[in-house]
Amino acid sequence: MNEPRPEAHDHGAAALTDAMALCFRILRIALALAVAAYLLSGLTIVRPQERALALTFGRLPADGAARVWTPGFHWAPPRPFAEILRIDAERIRTLEVGAPRPSLGPVGAPAEGDGWRQYTMSADANLVRGRWALRYTVADPEAFLLHFGDPAQALSNEFQRAVLAVAAQTPVDPLLRGDVEGVRAAIEDALRARIGALGLGVRVERVETLALDPPAAVAAAFDDVVQASQERGTRISEAREYAARRINEAAGEASKMRSEAATYRARIVADTQA
Repeated sequence: MNEPRPEAHDHGAAALTDAMALCFRILRIALALAVAAYLLSGLTIVRPQERALALTFGRLPADGAARVWTPGFHWAPPRPFAEILRIDAERIRTLEVGAPRPSLGPVGAPAEGDGWRQYTMSADANLVRGRWALRYTVADPEAFLLHFGDPAQALSNEFQRAVLAVAAQTPVDPLLRGDVEGVRAAIEDALRARIGALGLGVRVERVETLALDPPAAVAAAFDDVVQASQERGTRISEAREYAARRINEAAGEASKMRSEAATYRARIVADTQA
């Protein structure tokens, strides 16, 4: 039997050594690229309308300037060491209270009752159904995202609270027709004060009154009152017009009589002197 030559063993070992060295080099390069890609995954782009929070091990950094990221490029340790919370801070959000209930019956079946969820009681113990809308933006992302478990629900609760509080201090006539703008402004002011006290991190842009009506069961009575009020206003206006017209006519007749009296007096004086 022929034994392998020593030169063949040397060439095989050298080839195996070169192959292993190449594999280790490729592995090091791949590992370096993987580490670089992992570190680059911590790069975050915050869009112009956004704000972001970077939680490292569940905490914000102590530096106040770095707590809330403004638009631009930012870096934080990749997951699982850090978590990025984004929020569209400049978008105007809408929250409604008093929206109609969805129908719980079969599809196409009419809803039970009048379908209104939000009823308020006025200062003179009248019920009013209404819908209000809140337009708001996020002014403090840290407070909005971290200080409350469900900030939208907390804001909705405070909005309803402001509506109920203002309505309870306002008689039904100003609430429904007399001072709707004043009621809206009062709700807005009350909500701003409450949000500031709680630190919700929200900026109230505007509160809008979408609908205000009496309950359906007494709507006809309210319509009769409105009609009577309109008729009263019409009659008062007609009476004032009649009074103004009669005063003008009387003033004209008085002026005519004074003129005729002055003419008669002048004639009598002239006759007497003659």
